[in-house]
Amino acid sequence: MRFKDKELEAIRELIYREIDKGGGIEFFENDLDNVLFKINTNNNNNNMSKMKQLDEIAQGVACVALELMNDSVDWQISDLTAEGDEYRAIHAQVVQMAVSKMYEEVKR
Repeated sequence: MRFKDKELEAIRELIYREIDKGGGIEFFENDLDNVLFKINTNNNNNNMSKMKQLDEIAQGVACVALELMNDSVDWQISDLTAEGDEYRAIHAQVVQMAVSKMYEEVKR
């Protein structure tokens, strides 16, 4: 692989940054492709770990939001004269409609 001086300098800088992260490259190899592959693999592992952390946060927020939504729907439809299965069907419908409206709002 042939690189211009500026490209080599940029690659060197990226390698030094990876080493500074602490978990980066343990040794240099003559094969630049192999070094770049190791950097990319390390970055992908960090990204997957961050995505897992974000997924856990989102799951927690979703659980709390659903609990609050269920309580809010109970309060909002408390004046209806429905009971039993009819009440649960109305409740479920309102929750689904609210989630759908939230989704449309977030999608914008």
